[in-house]
Amino acid sequence: MARHKIIRPWQQGELDGLCGIYAIINAMKVLALSRGREFSDGDGALLFRQMCKYLADRNQMPQALWDGTSIMHVRDFLSTAKRFMRKYYDLDVVHRRLAAPYEITRKDVFWRVLDDALTTRDELYNFRHKTKHTRVALLGLGYPTPHWSLAYGVGKRSIQLIDSGSRIRVSYDNSTVGETHPRKWMLEPEHTLVISTL
Repeated sequence: MARHKIIRPWQQGELDGLCGIYAIINAMKVLALSRGREFSDGDGALLFRQMCKYLADRNQMPQALWDGTSIMHVRDFLSTAKRFMRKYYDLDVVHRRLAAPYEITRKDVFWRVLDDALTTRDELYNFRHKTKHTRVALLGLGYPTPHWSLAYGVGKRSIQLIDSGSRIRVSYDNSTVGETHPRKWMLEPEHTLVISTL
């Protein structure tokens, strides 16, 4: 009797570069739910189409499918998402970059500032928006492959992520800030955007 090999299915991000779009849709869902509003699959699909249309209107499709999206794309996607959330959910979405380039160069500092930003303490991080509502962060990961994910919590040894539908973690020991390492995720503070609602 022949043995059947178990085939692992492809997942988002393994063949396409639209992780930035997924991260933003996941952010909008978390923010809507945190304010007592349901975020339907239909609304997620509508927002997905709007962001893909943005790329197509700028002749960046289908290249974005295999090349991925940059911080400039992600900021423009956030503008699209802000308009969407205002129109369909009557929520004002605000965001701010976690750090300027080279402002945070140590991993322990990145960890503390991100934790401060997500827990709304604002002792180390000035969000500049007067809100104590739930915050999430679009997290730019630069190595081993460029990737966008959504951070929702920081522990002593890991950052909790919602990543294209499944939750994963980036561990403290398996990450760097500003330097590449063959088997570690490179965190990019200047490509990390903290997002909330007013």
